[in-house]
Formats: sequence, C-alpha cells, structure tokens
Amino acid sequence: MRIFLHRFAAQSHRYAAGPGLANIKEINRLRGGDLEVAAQANVQIDAEIGQKDHFRMET
Repeated sequence: MRIFLHRFAAQSHRYAAGPGLANIKEINRLRGGDLEVAAQANVQIDAEIGQKDHFRMET
C-alpha cells in the first residue's frame, strides 16, 4: 500500500492550488488510516477533474 501512497502523493502536488489538499490533510489527521485517506482524496480529485471537464468525450 505504501507504493500507492507515494505515487498518490506525487500526483496530489498537481492539485496543490485547489481546495482538495486541505481536505486530504484534515482527513489524515482525523482518521489516521492510509487507505481511508487515499480513498477520500481520490474522490476529491476526481470531483475537481470532473468540474474542469478535462476528459470529456465527444460522440
């Protein structure tokens, strides 16, 4: 699981300017579980990507 978290941590730097990073730290402080932190952070990042509409597919 640690390899995933290191890769995830590197990925999260791209979103450091957004509101998601504060939520990740808050969840880490409250929960303390690596798996829960990673899962919650991924949901936040996915939501931010969806709002920016980066991966919209045209049919």
